[in-house]
Amino acid sequence: MDLILVALAVFLAWLWMRSRIRRGPQTVNNYRVKPGADLSGANLSGAKLNRAQLSEANLEGANLNGASLIEAKLEQANLAGANLVKAHLSGAELSRADLSGADLTGAVLWGACLSEADLSGADLTDVLLSSPDLGAVDLSSAVLSQANLTRAGALGGPPFKVPGYEYLGGNPGPGVDLSWADLSGADLSEANFSGANLSGANLAGAHLSHAWFAKADLSGADLSEANLCSANLRGANLRGADLSGVEFVFRRYPGSVLNHKADFASSLADHNTVWPKGFDPVAAGVIFED
Repeated sequence: MDLILVALAVFLAWLWMRSRIRRGPQTVNNYRVKPGADLSGANLSGAKLNRAQLSEANLEGANLNGASLIEAKLEQANLAGANLVKAHLSGAELSRADLSGADLTGAVLWGACLSEADLSGADLTDVLLSSPDLGAVDLSSAVLSQANLTRAGALGGPPFKVPGYEYLGGNPGPGVDLSWADLSGADLSEANFSGANLSGANLAGAHLSHAWFAKADLSGADLSEANLCSANLRGANLRGADLSGVEFVFRRYPGSVLNHKADFASSLADHNTVWPKGFDPVAAGVIFED
């Protein structure tokens, strides 16, 4: 019996090591898949490309609808304008990749590395993205309506800890660029956006409880009906932001962090806005709409 168990363990170890071996060029849908390949406009809909080696490949305008790209190597790849609807990109390496204008509706990006990736103008509606490396990612003008970015780490501010998770953040820098992005209704609970540029962003109805916005630029942002319960807004710039119907605190468990360093001058609010105990919005320059 012991010999059988040993043999089984060796066999399983061999299978695991084989699965980790770098794959050479493969042919998928008559396309040669390899680093630097020119696959612009290619039809790879539903293709199985798990752990594919596509670093620096040209996939501009490619159809990857429903493709499986789990743990694929896509560093510096050109995916501008690509169709990645419902693509599975868990664990994919997308650092410095160009995803500008790409359609990632319903895509799964669990654990994907997006450091320095360009997602400007991309559609991330209903995307699932958790605990990624978002260092210096460009999301300006991106559409993230109803996106789930729970515990997303926007590098650029002091680290914070979520029980059961590693420290997020910690690298000094300006944070991510989300200026004018559409994040309406998005789930950004516990996300770290310290120092991020969210000026003009649409965060209407977004779930932002326990989110970290220390020193973030939220000037002119639409935060109407957003849930900011227990959010950290130390030093945040909220000049001209729409705060109508915002809830900053749990009614039973207040915990939002607001202090005199947060700039609320000319921001808009109404009687439905729920403020932390002891905070005077009028003194802070908030304008109340009728």
